[in-house]
Amino acid sequence: MSDEVAPYFKTEPGLPQIHLEGNRLVLTCLAEGSWPLEFKWLHNDSEITAYSSEYKYVIPALRRWDAGSYQCVVRNRMGALLQRRSEVQVAYMGNFLDTDQRKTVTEGQAAVLNFLHILSYPRPQVTWFRDGHKIIPSSRMSTLLTVFNLNLKNLVHGRECETDLPLINAAEEGRGWQTACGLSLILSFNIFILIDSDKITARMLITGKNKLKEKDALEGDLIYIHNSNCLLLLCVYCIRFDGVGMDVGERVVLIASVSEKRELKFFAFYVTSGSFCEVEVAVVLPQDWQDLLHLIFGQATCHKQSLSFLRAITLENQLVILATSATDAGSYYVQAVNEKNGENKTSPFIHLSVASATDPSGPAAPVIVVPPHNTSVVAGSSETTLECVASARPLEKLSVTWKRNGVKITSGISSFGRRLTIANPTSADVGMYFCEANLRDSTEEPARAKAFLSIMEPPYFTAEPERVILAEVEKDVDILCQAMGVPIPTLVWYKDSVPLSKLENPRYKVLLSGGLRIQALRPQDAGIFQCFASNKAGEIQTYSYLDVTNIKPAFVQAPEDTTVTEGMTAVLTCEVSGAPKPAISWKKGNQILASGSVQIPRFILLESGGLQITPVFLQDAGNYTCCAVNSEGALNAFVMLTVWNRTFIVHPPEDSTVIKGTTATLRCGATHDPRISIRYVWKKDSVVINPSSSSRITVESDGTLIISQTWSGDIGDYTCEVISFGGNDSRMARLEVIELPHSPQNLVATLNSSYSRSVTLSWVRPFDGNSPVLYYMVELSENNSPWKVHLSNLDPKMTSVTVSGLTPARTYQFRVCAVNQVGKGQYSSETSRLMLPEEPPSAPPKNIVASGRTNQSIMVQWQPPPESEHNGVLHGYILRYRLAGLPGEYQYKNITSAEINYCLVKDLIIWTQYEIQVASYNGAGLGAFSRPVTEYTLQGVPTAPPQNVQVEAVNSTTIQFFWNPPPQQFINGINQGYKLLAWPADAPETVTVVTIAPDFHGVHSGCITSLKKYTAYYTSVLCFTTPGDGPRSTPQLLRTLEDKPGAVGHLSFTEILDTSLKVSWQEPVEKNGIITGKYQLLSPFFLSMHGV
Repeated sequence: MSDEVAPYFKTEPGLPQIHLEGNRLVLTCLAEGSWPLEFKWLHNDSEITAYSSEYKYVIPALRRWDAGSYQCVVRNRMGALLQRRSEVQVAYMGNFLDTDQRKTVTEGQAAVLNFLHILSYPRPQVTWFRDGHKIIPSSRMSTLLTVFNLNLKNLVHGRECETDLPLINAAEEGRGWQTACGLSLILSFNIFILIDSDKITARMLITGKNKLKEKDALEGDLIYIHNSNCLLLLCVYCIRFDGVGMDVGERVVLIASVSEKRELKFFAFYVTSGSFCEVEVAVVLPQDWQDLLHLIFGQATCHKQSLSFLRAITLENQLVILATSATDAGSYYVQAVNEKNGENKTSPFIHLSVASATDPSGPAAPVIVVPPHNTSVVAGSSETTLECVASARPLEKLSVTWKRNGVKITSGISSFGRRLTIANPTSADVGMYFCEANLRDSTEEPARAKAFLSIMEPPYFTAEPERVILAEVEKDVDILCQAMGVPIPTLVWYKDSVPLSKLENPRYKVLLSGGLRIQALRPQDAGIFQCFASNKAGEIQTYSYLDVTNIKPAFVQAPEDTTVTEGMTAVLTCEVSGAPKPAISWKKGNQILASGSVQIPRFILLESGGLQITPVFLQDAGNYTCCAVNSEGALNAFVMLTVWNRTFIVHPPEDSTVIKGTTATLRCGATHDPRISIRYVWKKDSVVINPSSSSRITVESDGTLIISQTWSGDIGDYTCEVISFGGNDSRMARLEVIELPHSPQNLVATLNSSYSRSVTLSWVRPFDGNSPVLYYMVELSENNSPWKVHLSNLDPKMTSVTVSGLTPARTYQFRVCAVNQVGKGQYSSETSRLMLPEEPPSAPPKNIVASGRTNQSIMVQWQPPPESEHNGVLHGYILRYRLAGLPGEYQYKNITSAEINYCLVKDLIIWTQYEIQVASYNGAGLGAFSRPVTEYTLQGVPTAPPQNVQVEAVNSTTIQFFWNPPPQQFINGINQGYKLLAWPADAPETVTVVTIAPDFHGVHSGCITSLKKYTAYYTSVLCFTTPGDGPRSTPQLLRTLEDKPGAVGHLSFTEILDTSLKVSWQEPVEKNGIITGKYQLLSPFFLSMHGV
């Protein structure tokens, strides 16, 4: 008997799991047994993993198709065991599968609107809407808003009933009994109305007491309906009394309605056998009551008996509208919410039309609108509900009752008899259930429907096999398995997790009792036999390990010596048969390496009995012993393990980039066990390279691959494989062959519409030569001049650029080239020659020179603007001039030839400063004027004499002049001075001139001296400039002052005597005045005498 243990599960799957799409799912399989244990997983009975040591199954991100049943299989050398199913559901929500629908119902009939089909898990929560308004189930509660309290006092039979109505703002409108009450009873109605933004619900607390004892309070939900005028609040309760009077199950009814005048009226009564009490009270509601109460739309008639609710949402999410009216027409739809993942979807519309009827309120026989369905429920469930929705007219007389086995059911009934809830159902609740719709006070036949309730019970074993069964070879053996449940479970047998139906072994017989008989046992029958029992309520399993005995161990496949490479996996075979199945252990020397109870890292006992060593080290080489033992004997075998040094690449090829036409060298150096040889194989893109097929390719003895004259066809992934008995190794490297980039294609040049001195270039990105383009270069040729680089570093991502800085009226050609790591590629084709439009010259003529040519002309000379600023062909020049410093208008001269670069400006003002500018023009217009130059006309002679000239004789020889300068504008030049003129009246040709320097301060003065004495002179003054003298002032006549006469003429002495002589003379030539006639003779002797 071996000491090995068959696998078994430590835990079983729990309840079904629900996960969100995208979540991570981890399934675990906790099992024990003798090593090695291996695991695999099934999904919906299909294998999704192979056997491995991993006991977990992980789905990183769930999808809806991952939902289903998962099973774990665990095995060891003893056999394989299949775990029960683990249910996994994935929450999701699809779209509604239907489109808009239309439904027509006759007025007064019931309308059933089916919930449109949608794919969803779990089943969505549903809310119905009509025309955008929510249809609210009556069972929902909200926030407390108002409390009404109503007390009814029922006095003795035959006396008037009184009411006590402590209602705030209550206005009693009337009270009284319609019939005698018949018993003494006090009922207290406390109504709690609760309102929020979209619904109203209410609860009523009723307490009752008779003369003898007080009863417990009862609670219930208030049902509400709303039509155009009437708010109907209806609540029906069963009140049970042990005292005298009311019977068990009789009803107390409260009705409230709202009139058009906003009066809330309460009608409260209870019904006994043949009699009832009623009281009415009115309360005025606030103005905005309709804004506060968002209610279900419907129609009802206020009656003094129990009314049925006119709308219902069924268990299958159908919307049922009883006794339809025209106001029920509209567009209905559903909002479905998946409460697990939060998704919500809105259904297509169901357009309900209500056809008018002749008598919509006339009597109509009961009909079952929504019948109950056959229902199966698992025993132990908390509850199950049967539903039966009926319709009739008048609706207020309709009642629904439930029966089972002919007995009326009174408990578990709700929603006006429509629902029957069975709590904690058991087998005692199994049977046929009938619902009956009756119309009171009518001869119409009741409507009936039935449904069968069945209780399912999960399987349970009534007989199980022993965990271990020992049997001898050639014997028959029976393995027990019996199970019960409702319905009767189905039994399925497995051997080592494989269904027996797949094994098709004729010696395996399933007995009528459910057990399994194995005939004529053989050693291979040993293993785990598993019995699964399942029905709709659940699944269970049991198993047994069958051990076949009486055969000593024997080799099925004898162990063989094994040679492996270091780092690889070594498998030493040792396949043994025997019964019982022999226990296998492996030793190296005296050390046990692996067995069913011993496990050392790296050494794994295989299911076949072999030994797996992972990874193998050099020190693992040596002799190993396989020991097989069972109760019938033992067997040993020896095997030699040889471990070679692993062959591996020590100098792997490296990614390389070479230039086209050069040689590529890829190294591949390997180390290996000296006892073996190696072989190098090179592959390009997984295709073996044959060096003999190309003279360009050589593989050296050291594995180096040499490729000469490389080209683009050599680009690829190169793999060096080293093949040997000591293992194989491979490394890969990428070879890139780069070249100059090709020329850009489709180069187009177009004028820039927004800026006339620029051109837009566009091109198609060229082949980059397997090396990214670093930048583009743009060259241009201007007016057929040599090419020059204009843009030298354009972004490689660009395929268009605006070339600016061009000169108007010139022709341009462009070309583009790309530059990569290798260098500059070829230029693109040249663009067609493009002429830029003319523009007015952008610069003025230069070197403007002006010089006065005459006193009324100035010569102006210039040079043309720089040739680059012509912006076209120059047609001529415009010269303009005006007086300098004055705001006067310009005078213009048009020089109509570009070859003439001078102009003589005539008819100017003498000795006047002018500012002069010159501009060139071409066909596009006038360019900029030059900066102004200023120049004077040459000087002229004064054109006006000095002013205010005064003369006076200072003495006999001097005349003094006084004058003011001529007006400045008449000097016509630089005042060089003045000339004083004097000439004898009798000799005008003899002019005495004295030059006087200009004095620019005050009155000018000057003298002429050495004039003749006592002589009449004409005098005048003039102003002169460098060119000459100006006009003389008006001559003025004056005489020099008298002076002593000059010597007498012809003085002679005659008649000379001793004492006398005759002196004779003539008058002096220069009389210098008026001769008075007296002469003096002067002698030493002081002679005095008178001449004749």
